[in-house]
Amino acid sequence: EIKEFKIYNELYNLNKNRSDIYITPLSDYYYYLVIDDIKTEEAVNEIKMEFGKPILHLETSEKNYQFIYTVKKSEANQKLANFFVRAMNKKYGDPNFSGAVHPFRVAGFRNKKEGRNDFLVKAIEKDDIRFKVFNFPKIMYRNEYIHDCIRNPNILLATTNNNTNNDIEINEIKQVDRKSEEYEEISRFFNKEKNRFTGLAKKQKWVLDDSVIDFNAIKNTLNKYSEYKNICAAILDDNKREHTEDYTIRTINKALEKLEEEHKKENKKGFSI
Repeated sequence: EIKEFKIYNELYNLNKNRSDIYITPLSDYYYYLVIDDIKTEEAVNEIKMEFGKPILHLETSEKNYQFIYTVKKSEANQKLANFFVRAMNKKYGDPNFSGAVHPFRVAGFRNKKEGRNDFLVKAIEKDDIRFKVFNFPKIMYRNEYIHDCIRNPNILLATTNNNTNNDIEINEIKQVDRKSEEYEEISRFFNKEKNRFTGLAKKQKWVLDDSVIDFNAIKNTLNKYSEYKNICAAILDDNKREHTEDYTIRTINKALEKLEEEHKKENKKGFSI
């Protein structure tokens, strides 16, 4: 109890001094599926009616909500869990939200983001007996919207990352918060993938081609995450002298095309994400 109090006290002081507080649950048995930035009570009720009750319902700023569901790892692999998170956020929440391993806010701490007025994050406790229990396998097999996304992966790829050289706002990428957990997590993953492909090339005695290594690292990063601006920022920051803005955008778009092609092939085999 003393240890827990000390941890809370440290988090409280960090929050008081303008730091946001997030948690990323890591479990051997469950994936935590986050739907972020739900903006209306109508959407809140629609999600509950269609998909069931979340294990946690947060109000993260005024009239802005976050749902957390869980699914057993025995019922889904991470790719399937990521797919569900992307599909749900595309329709109901933040279309740039990433996969199943993702931080979310903690009730009892204040939202320090600009414009949130120091909002105290709350856990919403309501009598939800009229809503069904969340059943992941049943939803994946029977829900019409999820099946539309399975049959046509472009629904997610084209809308979540539908950027071209002409419509990407480089200034927005430059304004990405480099201290955010989302950016830091994506940056770590991208660099880990880049080092992995570099090591593989050396082991196999292949010619070290930076563009090939970048392409594969970017493709794997895009497959795991869908926060486009954070991905662009992480890649640009990796080596500012070499990774020009145009090079980064062109490589990302090529990786997106390759992913789309791979997803189409996988979905021709049946129920496979």
